[in-house]
Amino acid sequence: MEEGLKRDGECRDGDYRAENLTEAMPGAFGAENLTEAMPGAVGAENLTEAIAAVFGRGSHDAGSQTSLALAYIGDCVYELVIRTVLITHEGGKNGSLHNKAKKLINASAQAEIMDAIKDDLTEEETGVFHRGLNSTNNASRGKHSSIVAYRKATGLEALIGYLYLEGRHARLTELMKMGLERICTDDGSFASPGMKPEPKE
Repeated sequence: MEEGLKRDGECRDGDYRAENLTEAMPGAFGAENLTEAMPGAVGAENLTEAIAAVFGRGSHDAGSQTSLALAYIGDCVYELVIRTVLITHEGGKNGSLHNKAKKLINASAQAEIMDAIKDDLTEEETGVFHRGLNSTNNASRGKHSSIVAYRKATGLEALIGYLYLEGRHARLTELMKMGLERICTDDGSFASPGMKPEPKE
């Protein structure tokens, strides 16, 4: 695992901070700050701050949102991270990328990720997850997911949405990388999302 993405809680107290969401992702390839492409956002520390710099900071912060509102934005951020990792690590045609992405952009995969990281959450993060877990409307769940998986997925999305709105992008991507490592590989090393490593000869 890359230096700085630690599993035992060393990074939970803000002792490191990526400058933006792209740099927070493992293997950011030296990409320049996303905020520089947004007029008025230069100097913002992450995408959340860049949006606030351009559009103004609203009166509804992460702490004032309902769990379903957090899940609403968290669903988008989760998909953005998965797609970013896929397109930067593998590239390929849209059809191929879509087929790989859909293996992880679903309630069952999100529930697996949540199960894989739940013991590494802080008390605050656990509270956000449980509020999301208990806020779901089962009638809106996908036909291919169980009620249990759907509720866990909503809880994960609420947590991701909360961390995103709080500007804690490094922690957000730390947790997602941790979960992906644990559900995508047998040996704990990072593999392409949704793909088990090829068996060694």
